[in-house]
Amino acid sequence: LSGNSLQQITSNGASFYQLVVNNSAGIRLIDDLTVTDALTLTNGIVSTGANTLIMTSTTAADLTAYGPTAFINGNLRRYIASNTSTYALPVGNGTSSANYKLAQLNNNLLVGVSYLDVHFKSLQNHNDQEMNVSDGGMAITRMHPSGTWVIEPNAQPILGTYGVQLSLNGFNGLTDNEFVVLKRPVSSTSGADWSTGGGLLNIVNGLGRLLSDGFALRSGLSSFSEFGIGDGSGGGAPLPIELLSFNAKVISTEQVQLDWSTAVEINNEHFTVERSLDGKTWDELFQIEGAGNSNIQNDYQAFDMQPYQGINYYRLKQTDTDGSFTYSNIEMVEIKETRTVFVTNIYPNPSRGDVNLKIVGTDATELQVVVFDLYGKSLFAKTYQVDGYNNLIQLSLSDLLSAGNYLIQVSNGKSKDKQQLIVQ
Repeated sequence: LSGNSLQQITSNGASFYQLVVNNSAGIRLIDDLTVTDALTLTNGIVSTGANTLIMTSTTAADLTAYGPTAFINGNLRRYIASNTSTYALPVGNGTSSANYKLAQLNNNLLVGVSYLDVHFKSLQNHNDQEMNVSDGGMAITRMHPSGTWVIEPNAQPILGTYGVQLSLNGFNGLTDNEFVVLKRPVSSTSGADWSTGGGLLNIVNGLGRLLSDGFALRSGLSSFSEFGIGDGSGGGAPLPIELLSFNAKVISTEQVQLDWSTAVEINNEHFTVERSLDGKTWDELFQIEGAGNSNIQNDYQAFDMQPYQGINYYRLKQTDTDGSFTYSNIEMVEIKETRTVFVTNIYPNPSRGDVNLKIVGTDATELQVVVFDLYGKSLFAKTYQVDGYNNLIQLSLSDLLSAGNYLIQVSNGKSKDKQQLIVQ
C-alpha cells in the first residue's frame, strides 16, 4: 500500500499474506484486517478506529520497520508463541510522531497465551492521591499523565514470565532512575490499584532506568493488564531500608543458605523470607526481626532446611512498623540429587485432576504417593504395589483438587521425588 493520499481498506474477511505499508498519508481500516505472514511498516500511520489490525504470525521478526512515522493508531492483535523472542507492539493514539507509544514484550516461555490485544489510551479513572506503591528505592507519587497501555491476552499465562518495555516518547519531565513501570487490572477505577505486579526493576543505572535508554523496563511479570509509567521524582520518600544484597546459595540437597545485608533501616519491624516453586505463588518460610532504626551495615542469615528438589525461588519481604512492605529481588537456586526413584512424566499436565505417573528407576516393591498443596498440606496419600523398574500409576484426583498448582511426591522409603502438577 503505497502513495501519498489516504487509502481506506475494506477486507471483507479476506487476509493479506505479506503487507507493506508505505503511504505518507496513512491507511484507514473500514473493518478488521488480518496479516498472516510479514507486516512491514515502512511509512504511514495505520488508523484502525474501532477495528483491529490482526497479525497471526507468531514469528517475532515478521513485524519490521515500525517507528514514529509508521505505527498502528488504534488496536493491534499480535499472536505469540512460547519462546524467548521480543515482540514489538508499535501502537499509538494519534497520527503524529508524538503519538507513537511503542511497547515491547520480552517473552520468557509464556504458556497459555495465544495472542495479545494492545492499544494506548489516555490516563483514566485515576487519582494520584490514592496511590500507595513503593519501588526502586522510593515512593511512587504519581502516574505520568501521558497515557497508558492496555495489553490483554486471550487467556492469562499458566506458565512462564515476561518483561515489558514501554517507550518514553512524549513522557516528559522524568528523571533518571526515578521512573518505573506499574500495572493494574484493566477494569480498575482507582489509583490505589497500581502496583509492581510482582515484577522486577533493574538496579540503579541499569537497563530501563535511564532516560537515554528510551524506555522503562520491568521483567519477571506473569499476568497482563493496564500499564503506565509511575514517577517518584516528585518528592518520593526513601524506603524503610536500603538493601545492599540478597543472595541464596545451595549448601546441600537439604539446605539453602539465605544472606542479606542492609545499609540503612528506618522503622524496620521484620523481614519475611518467602519461597516459590514457579516464581508466582509464594509461601512464607520464616520471619526475622529487623534492627528497627540503624545507619550501620547489618548482616542477616537464615537457612531453608527443606528445599524442594529442582528449582526454588526466594524473595525477601520487608515490613515497616506501620504495616507497609516492599520486596527484594528474586533469587533462584536448583537442588540436584541422585535418586533411586524418579518420575519421568506426569501426563496430562496441565489436567483436570486425573493423571498418570510414569515412574522408572526403583527396585522397591512399594511406592508411596502424596499430593501436597503449595503450603505443604497433604491432600492425598496412598501406597501402591509396584513390580520392576517401569511402573504406571493412575491417580483420580478431579473430585479432590480444585484449579491451581500442586506437588506430587513419590517415595520408595529410601529417597523421594517431587513434581509439579497444574490443575485447570
